[in-house]
Amino acid sequence: MPVRIFRWSIALMLPLASTVFAQRETFSAQVLRVPGMTPGPAAATEPDDEVDSGDLWVTDLGAGTRAKISGQGFRSPVFTQAGDAVVAIRDESIVRIPVAGGKPQELFQLDSITKLVGYAPDGRLLLTADDNNMVGFLAIGEGKIRWLTPDEASAEDKATVERIRGWERTYGDAKLSVERQTAGAKHWTDVVLAERGKEPDNVSRCEGAPCGQAAFEPAKRLVVFVRGQP
Repeated sequence: MPVRIFRWSIALMLPLASTVFAQRETFSAQVLRVPGMTPGPAAATEPDDEVDSGDLWVTDLGAGTRAKISGQGFRSPVFTQAGDAVVAIRDESIVRIPVAGGKPQELFQLDSITKLVGYAPDGRLLLTADDNNMVGFLAIGEGKIRWLTPDEASAEDKATVERIRGWERTYGDAKLSVERQTAGAKHWTDVVLAERGKEPDNVSRCEGAPCGQAAFEPAKRLVVFVRGQP
């Protein structure tokens, strides 16, 4: 069955973004349901720490291997709930890329999309648009986005917004973050996995190329990340 591709424009969505939705949960409570999101702000990063876009790579932690699953131009990857594919942004489209290989499939188009954060337990995809100033849940199959409104007076909501805008992700006792590397005059970034009771593990080993924007697969056996050009 062909996949319906929906295209949204930020100009058309602005009235929706200002609408007050009847929410049973707070902004933070809804966001913190997404794996990788935890209470409190993420660690501060320098502008040079962030890779813009590039190839998608997957590290198999059990096998100790790394493999490229896509070509250039992708950013902000997250695993699907089944763990057999990655969705990422390319230009203004959300694209599905099978981990085992295969042709990327365009799922959704959104003007000014900036980041994919992860899937909530109900299958909706948390994303941001308009330079991360708009946060919402996307139901891809329905082509519907429900925008969220943080409470400007809530310290918890402010910290949650900071975490969304950053790239550090925490999954229980495991944390994925970006670490700057130096060798002589060369500088780059790698993805580091920190787990309680273990030494930090460089899971990207990009050796001169800027890497980041990492996310875990649901079973925490695979890590996807973006590798930029050296």
